[in-house]
Parts: sequence; structure tokens; C-alpha cells
Amino acid sequence: MLALAWSGAARAQVARDGVAAGEARSADPAAPPAVEIQQDIIVTAQKRSENVQEVPIAVTVVSADQLARRGVQNIQDLSQASASLEFTSPGAAPGGGAFVRGIGTNQVGNATAASSVAVVLDGVVLGNANISDLFDIERVEVLKGPQGTLFGSSVSAGVLNITTKAPQIGETSAYVSSEFAIRGLGAQYSRSALRGALNLPINDTSALRLSGYFYNNNGVSVDRSTGNATDQTNFGFRGRYRWEIGDTLTFNLIGDYNHSQSNNGSGFIWRAAPAGSLLAQALDACGITPGPDNIDNCAGFPNTSSSEIGGVSAQFDLKLGTTTLTSISSYRAVGQTNFADIISINPAIARQYLQNCDFVVCNPVVSLTSGAPGDPERTSRSLITQELRLASDQNHRFEWVVGGYFQRATFDNKQRGVLIAHPSFLGMDITLADAVKLSRSDAEDYAAFGNVTVYLGDATRVIAGARFTHSRVAEHISDPINAGVPDTFYARTTADALTWRAGVQHDFSRGTMVYATVSTGYKAPQISDALSPTARFLTPIKAERPISFEIGVKQTLIPNRLYAAFDGFYTKARNFQTQSCVSAPTGILCSNITVPKVISKGLEFEVFGRLLEHTTVNLSGIFNDAKYPAGFKGADFSDLAGQQLNYAPRLKATVSVEQAIPLTDRYTLLVGGDATTRAKQSMYLSANPKYVVPSQTLLNARVSLKAGDTWSAALFARNLTNRIYPVQIYPSDAFAQGGLWQLIDPNSRRVVGFQFDAHF
Repeated sequence: MLALAWSGAARAQVARDGVAAGEARSADPAAPPAVEIQQDIIVTAQKRSENVQEVPIAVTVVSADQLARRGVQNIQDLSQASASLEFTSPGAAPGGGAFVRGIGTNQVGNATAASSVAVVLDGVVLGNANISDLFDIERVEVLKGPQGTLFGSSVSAGVLNITTKAPQIGETSAYVSSEFAIRGLGAQYSRSALRGALNLPINDTSALRLSGYFYNNNGVSVDRSTGNATDQTNFGFRGRYRWEIGDTLTFNLIGDYNHSQSNNGSGFIWRAAPAGSLLAQALDACGITPGPDNIDNCAGFPNTSSSEIGGVSAQFDLKLGTTTLTSISSYRAVGQTNFADIISINPAIARQYLQNCDFVVCNPVVSLTSGAPGDPERTSRSLITQELRLASDQNHRFEWVVGGYFQRATFDNKQRGVLIAHPSFLGMDITLADAVKLSRSDAEDYAAFGNVTVYLGDATRVIAGARFTHSRVAEHISDPINAGVPDTFYARTTADALTWRAGVQHDFSRGTMVYATVSTGYKAPQISDALSPTARFLTPIKAERPISFEIGVKQTLIPNRLYAAFDGFYTKARNFQTQSCVSAPTGILCSNITVPKVISKGLEFEVFGRLLEHTTVNLSGIFNDAKYPAGFKGADFSDLAGQQLNYAPRLKATVSVEQAIPLTDRYTLLVGGDATTRAKQSMYLSANPKYVVPSQTLLNARVSLKAGDTWSAALFARNLTNRIYPVQIYPSDAFAQGGLWQLIDPNSRRVVGFQFDAHF
């Protein structure tokens, strides 16, 4: 779906006539396609439905069609649709691991950390009870820059605002989509996927929509010591019920459940090992050649993990004259288990090649497991939210929204750690540590907010808004292995924040809107819970507080067909929350820290629509100068002053093009391709260039045959050139000096196959 930059008066005229131009054409099958007019892209970036070209916010909209064309399966795949969006490994960050304009959260295993980029699903802020897979989606809005006025505390960098497809009253319909990757066509791993939805009318005033998905990825990485291939299976479903209770009240009830199971997980993949070292010899015996292009592992261990994520939300919208009262209540829960060996070398090979380690050059460690047989690591989370707001109608004079918000999040973790070594002077395994770490936390936010838009004539609007938030965070932790004592430690912290937004926008013509805004954000305080024998205390971490200045233009390039958006931004984040991780004998030891100030500034652009009659384009790009300040040191004490922030490529662009070739009145051939190109970027808190991933370009292609709105069949290829692109890099120095681990995801492997869609 593409934007049409109509004025408010033009849209009102369409509403009065009762039919849009596109609807009028669809009623006349003889109408020529050359006069097709695209309808508005409607977004809810300001808590009301608006045309994206009239919203004074930098936003990328990814439609359902784009999600399908790009093969987007999960939230992390969205980085190929928006130049301003990057991700670290989901397991290395809270809330999905998103970064916008270089600002994000990279924090492993912390009980109280929150994301800088919030994921919002159908109006519900998901926090750390986040979804992973995307299915039956209407659109995704990537809101760039602080959104603290309307969306709360974990939005200091941006928001991923996801809207699922709503039930249609009076309509019986369904669709099914399947996908199969075939190694014989060039796929580097096996993949099968199935998605579908069913829309059922209940009566004249209500409808139910049921949707679900399943997928399996097998062989993304192979354990060369055992021959076992990684195997990932995810499935889930959603039920959404809509009831129009009279003319003034609407009720939406949504429930979802998602299950994920991973077997023979790769663990850490070896990216580097010093030539001739014991580590290199061990990996050679395993059949591994460490390097940036290595995707196989030497785990030799049945790494397994599973998760269950689900929730329910209820929304009431009550029309009160010229205002609407909205209530959104939600509850979400997460349950996870994990049993894995962190060392990522087959214990039998480790005994043979690492036994001559001397605890200085390297440690003679056989295994370091998170969990134990029959006693895996267990994590549970819960989130309760309540939002109540009152909003005026769109009257093009004085529009406003006021409301209140509450959320409470809990976290519980039980992790048994077992450390086994095989020193040469003993010639046998010894257990250096075997203890249980327990941590639990709870956090609460209370907020009141408001936003107004004042029309100064037909062309000029002034925007102002504010939000007051009170946050409380508390944590208990017992960590006998790292602390050296079985004691339980406790910390609690609070913070208050007044975030605000102000700006002006002006329509210079029917197709040109210019805006200038200043906005602030807020990310709640957290608690650093890394314990050691010399640091047996928890440390409160200050709240992150950004301020951002933005000037933008939204422009119609070709009336009713092609549109563009350009913006320049300058963001200064005080107390930027990040994490310093080092390799330690007990694993990856991470401490939460704050950077006193980081600055991210640059330029962005979007071009979208129909370049020609049958040619659809989506193009986005960013130049981002995001630097660490003078005097800031990395995890290895290297000087990071003036270095680009992690997960902040200086240049990035995405492009998607699809050409429709009409064959007959019924059949159309579609040929499309996507590209994502990034400049180099660092993935570890260090100035050492070995942690920098070189610039790369990922290419996708697709050819499909479509039979009207009934079915389509496609041949697709993603990551055509099989570019290996990690999502995280760590040093292994505590176990073997000079070694590097990396994490990869399925996007790092080429996948080729067929896709079939049918609509009923």
C-alpha cells in the first residue's frame, strides 16, 4: 500500500462521496490500470489514524506486501526494510535488540535492562515480553527518534509499531501461504514455513479472525564434531475478536501464543584463533577453519532451548460526541528454558588439545554449562499494562489526546552453572564450580501524558506534548559462583521524568509538507547485577535521557504515484545505557554502564510508490555520524573517543523494486529484487578493528506468477551471494587468548525455494 498526499479537505470530500477513487475503479472491470490511484498509508504514530505523509515524524512503513516480498519472518528481518534500523542478537539484548539511528540496548542477561526501541503490538507496549515472529500483519511502522511523549519509558531511540490484520465484519475469507527452501536449487539450509488466517463473521456486529504460523529451519550451522545440524522450529497462533456494540462502542479482544524450540544449537561460532595455538589445533581436529566466513560449530553438546510467549489484550473504544475514550488492558507472560555449553568446543576435543593450558595462556576448561541435565536454566517474565486515553476527533482546528498509563514487569531466573576443567597435571576432569544463580526483579511505571495539534489556518500546525513518568526498579540476586558467597544482594532505585515534544509543520503546497520538531525521550533506570569476590553489591544505573532535533520534508514526486520523505536529525543522549562484557572463567561477564553523552546526527530519506505504471519501488537510506565521547574507554580499556557507536553503520541503504508484467486479464508476472548495503560497523565495545564487520551488500530476488486475487506461485532467493553477516562478536580470551566468537542468524545463509499463496 502506498501513500497519497491528499490534503485534509480532499480526503473529507472522498469520505462525503462515500467511495474512494480506487474503489470506484474496482467496480468497473473495464477501467484501464494506468489511472490507478494509490490510497493513503494510514499510521497511528500519534495515537490516532493519520496519513503518513501528514505526520511530523520520520517513519518507515512496511506494508503486508513488502513483508511477504522480502520474506520477513521475525522482527530482526525488518533491518532489511529500513535503513535506520539495526539489530543485535535477540539473546544479547532486551526487547528484541533493535537499534535506531545507532541508539539501542546491548545488554546480556541483565534482569532489569529495557530496550531503547519499544515494540508495540496493536497498541500494547510489549517490553521484555516481546514477540519474535511476525504473521498476519497489516503493517509495521518504524518510528525514528525519541517517542517519549506518547509511548512511554522504553522509547528513547524509537518505536516498532506493529498492527495486525483486524477481523472484517460480514466477511468470510481465508488465506494460506507456504514456503519451501530446496538445497538442490542452491539453498544453504532446509526451510519449510506455513502461514494462514481465517476470517469468520459471528453476526451482523462482530467477527473473529484466527491466524497461525509454523516454520522449521534446519542446517543453518552444523556441528563438525558430531554431524548434528541446528534445528529451529517455531509455531504460534492469534485469535482476534471484534464487536461493534451499537454505534458508539467497539470492543477488540486479542490473544496470542508463540512456541520456539531449538535443538543442537550452534552456541558460539569461532571467528578467529591464533595460528598454531592450542585453540587452532583443537578447532582443526574438529574440522573447523575459524574466520569471518565460518558458520559451522564444534559444540559437541546437545545445546537446547525453548520458549513460550503469549498474552491477551482487551481494548474498548467509546465514542463520546466529538471525542473517543480508549482503554487498553493487557497481560503477557514468557517462559524459557536453556541448556548449553558456553565454551563451544567438543569436550572430548577440549580434553585432548587444551589439557596443556596453564590457567594463564588459556584455561584447561572442558565445559561451562548454563543448566545441567534435568535442570536447565529457567526464566520467566510477566507484564501487565493499562492505558486509558481520551482523544478528540480530527477536526483540523484543535486536536488533542490525554491519558494515563501503568505497567508492571517481573523477571525470575534460575541458572545452574557447572564449570569442568581437565588440567594436564591431574589427567582427569575436576569440577571447579557447581552452583545455582537466582535472580528476580520487578519494575513499575506510572505516567500521564497529553499532546495537542493547533491549526493556524489551513496550512500551518503547531504541535506540543508532554509526559510525566515515575519509575521504580528493584532486584534480588544470589550468584555464588561469581560472588564467591551464597548471600543474596538487593538494590532498588527510582526516577522521575518529564518528557516533551514541540514543533511546527507547514503545507507549502498540496504535495509538500515541511516540519521541525524537538523531542525528548526516557529509558528507565536499571541495576547492574554483575557480582565478583571484590564487588559484592548491585549498582543502580541512571535513566537514559535523549533530546532530538529534527527537520523534515514530505513530498509528492509524481501525483497519486510516487512519494518521498527527507529529514535531518541531531540526537544527544545523556547517560546512554550500554554494557561492558569481558570473557571470564565463569563465562561472559557483563556489567551495565552509562556513557555520559553520545551524539547521533545525520540525514535520512525514503522514496516509495509507483515509479512507472507497473513498477513499485521502496528505497530508504541513512548517513549517520554517531560517536562515543572523548575519554570513554571500551571493555578492553581501548580509547573509543570519536569511534562510531556499535550497530551504527555510517552509511546504509535499502531498496526493493518489483515490476508487474500483465500477461492476460487474469495473470500477471511479477519480477522483483531487494538489496541492503551497509558500511562497516563494530559489534563489541572496543576500538580494536578485529571487532569490526566489513561493509557488505545482501541481495534478494523473486519471480512470481499471480492469478488475480486468488493465488500466486513464486521462486525466491534470499542472500543470493551467501554473505555471512554476524549479529554479535565476543572475545574468548579467558579460555584462549586471541580467539573470537561470533553469532549468526539464518539471514547469513543463502536460501532458495518456492512460495505458494492462496486466497479464498
